[in-house]
Amino acid sequence: NLTSVVLFSPEQIEIIDRTMSIRREYFDKFLSGVDPEYKKHLVNYSQALRKRNKILEFNANNSNIDQSLEFWNKYLIGQGAYLIEKRTEYIKYLNSNKNIDSKKFLIEYKESRLSLDRFEEYLPKELLIRKTLIGPHRDEYHIFMINKSTEKKDIHMYGSRSEQRLSLFWLKINELKYLEDIFKKKPILLLDDIFSELDHHNQKLILSLIGNYQTVITSTEKKLIKLIDFSNNASYDTIDL
Repeated sequence: NLTSVVLFSPEQIEIIDRTMSIRREYFDKFLSGVDPEYKKHLVNYSQALRKRNKILEFNANNSNIDQSLEFWNKYLIGQGAYLIEKRTEYIKYLNSNKNIDSKKFLIEYKESRLSLDRFEEYLPKELLIRKTLIGPHRDEYHIFMINKSTEKKDIHMYGSRSEQRLSLFWLKINELKYLEDIFKKKPILLLDDIFSELDHHNQKLILSLIGNYQTVITSTEKKLIKLIDFSNNASYDTIDL
């Protein structure tokens, strides 16, 4: 009977403009909230990864290190397979809902595949660095904007601030749709002081796209209320602080 909540705040732009580890964390957090099995496999994988790294760190000169790693290699393959499967499913969902306004977005998911052969291949490098170099903790998510000539622009590397914010909102709108599809119940959307960083066009765009969801908006701009379309008999309350 719980209601899902989706938060959209200015700080979340780091999902787009910062490191790959933050994007991995974002997708892991979302999928863990949707799927308890994903969270369980993620916890198991993370714990096993730490143990494998400890072996690499403290037993690098041990001639029997292959035997010490064998159990954890197989365990990581098993736990990681579920993570990769669910990540792939969600990315396919996102890529089937590319459009927001006149813009199209696309995510390329590059998995760091796990297998016994790859563990064997990477072991010499891992013994030097003393860290596990393959697996879902090294997966990559690249977000692109597609223009009319179907050329792809890497939003992280080359996107304007406005394009980066729009790509973040694309992710958030799809969170809403996905949660509604999974739980058959509309989530609540929280918009936390995002409008001061958006131009007038994108302010109107966001407000037009959220019309079907119960939304809580915090803002210092009272004029925003004039941009909201109440033609569908929606109601609202304002609280001044």
